[in-house]
Amino acid sequence: MRFGVLILCLCASAFSMRVAVKEILPPDSFSENYLVLVSSGEVLELSPKQLETLSDIKWAIENNEQVEIDVKSSREKSNFKRNTINATRLISLSDETDDEVLDDYIPTPLDNYKVANAVNTNVIKQMFLFLRRDLNQDSQCYNRAHIWVHDLATKFLPNRTINLGKMWLFFTTRYIREYNYKWWFHVSPYTYLKGDPSEIMLDRTYHHSPRRFTNWKNMFMKNNAPCTQVQYYSHYNNNQEAAYCYTIKSSMYYYQPYQIENLEKGHKQKRGFLQNELELAYKDALR
Repeated sequence: MRFGVLILCLCASAFSMRVAVKEILPPDSFSENYLVLVSSGEVLELSPKQLETLSDIKWAIENNEQVEIDVKSSREKSNFKRNTINATRLISLSDETDDEVLDDYIPTPLDNYKVANAVNTNVIKQMFLFLRRDLNQDSQCYNRAHIWVHDLATKFLPNRTINLGKMWLFFTTRYIREYNYKWWFHVSPYTYLKGDPSEIMLDRTYHHSPRRFTNWKNMFMKNNAPCTQVQYYSHYNNNQEAAYCYTIKSSMYYYQPYQIENLEKGHKQKRGFLQNELELAYKDALR
């Protein structure tokens, strides 16, 4: 997710993004346009009149290709005002080489991983203030979350690694349509206070201090809907009308949602940071 929830802009602008396409939602009573869910987390609108562009996007999905999308941004910068697609160009998607395929067992993103507990609220406040703020205004939430957990894990305490968690908040088709929402997921680091089972969210983009999960979640849920916690990506993906949102907790090593989804395709768990992902995250997130 980008910065700014209700910041107004006086003029529209255009930009390009290179992304994979997760899904296309056809027009219905909530929208006259197609809704295109892309790997950045954003939901873009596409006019049914743009038949050639629609065909390109469908082909990209079917052939596991990336697309470069020319986007016209909304005049109003808000999570409830979506951007529109002007044109697309197809780009080959490089194959992943870091995951080996397993046989039977389907691990969860938190299997054999324990999120660290902070000894008191003062430590959690120090962790929050340790999160970098010199961020690119147009950075993506998964890149910000990745540099935050990496910095906290490797630099907050000398000679000791801290295990942070990541909270993935997935917005369903039901919520996206009913509230004209701009995103299909958001992610942020979390930890625990010793002796307290509530997740403490560390999201310096949207808050000025650590927040408990419900307070953090309601920043994005206009209807304050409860979000069902699930362990597998399919539990969210296959139940779009059953709830407005779902959450999945993972270790700090998961970089994008497709890596959680891949667990059900036989890929192994992520056990560490990958240098290429860190380079991409720092490049996008920092000014």
